[in-house]
Amino acid sequence: MTKPTEHTVSLKSGTLHYWTYNKPTLPVVIVAHGFRGTHHGLEYIIQHLPGYHVVTPDLPGFGASPAYENMPHTIESYAETILELIDSLDLQQPPILLGHSMGTVICAEMLKQRPSAASKLVLINPVSEKPPVAQLFPGYLYHRIAGKYLPEKIGHAVLRNKLLFLLGSSVMTKTKDPELRKLIHWNHITYMKQFAHRRSLLEAFESANSTALDHYIEHITLPTLMIVGKQDTIAPVAGQRRVSTKLPNATLVEFDQVGHIIHYEKPIEAAAAVTAFLNQ
Repeated sequence: MTKPTEHTVSLKSGTLHYWTYNKPTLPVVIVAHGFRGTHHGLEYIIQHLPGYHVVTPDLPGFGASPAYENMPHTIESYAETILELIDSLDLQQPPILLGHSMGTVICAEMLKQRPSAASKLVLINPVSEKPPVAQLFPGYLYHRIAGKYLPEKIGHAVLRNKLLFLLGSSVMTKTKDPELRKLIHWNHITYMKQFAHRRSLLEAFESANSTALDHYIEHITLPTLMIVGKQDTIAPVAGQRRVSTKLPNATLVEFDQVGHIIHYEKPIEAAAAVTAFLNQ
């Protein structure tokens, strides 16, 4: 992988920071990261995609990109912003869209807003069905109380608490490899704290958990690859299988002994699946 180049672009929706990888003459892949992520997380897959020019932004309010000033931090807003980014790139043909977790729903919303937005779609750990209320409740309570009801300084401290990041990371991580577990925990502790402010974070959380891919079935008609983990407790494999059968052009790839962070635990295998799919 070539060293990424950072860019800043002024869009109608605001300022966006994004990174590009590999030669611009290669087929273009546009990446949408997940909730509380940044462009860094998908780099473990991107480094194994040398045949593609990858464009990956920090979504507004996450990482280096400032929060929206006049828009809510919602799936719809994020989709609109990435479409603006695509327009600014002046591409000769529709790009490939690749999303992880919340980013998969953003990709689906992009296709709803603009059916011709992409040539192919890659969904890693897609949120295929809306999680049950009981599963969402702890996260909702955490983000709602810290994001709205606690005094601002205390709320920010709770939302950036490393021990809570480590707890969440430990739950998601399935590998037994101690070095890989250490790397995953470092990534979560380092990047999950990089958000603009608690209001933007709460808005993004509530929007991300109000919808799922099954709300977009009629809009996902292009060739689609779904890469899922059999031990994913956030987006269980049973729901992934149900939704894949409803999509007219979907290919489902399942990985054993991995959950919701395939991009950390199985990046080489995921990149191989992406490459095989895009070469079809």
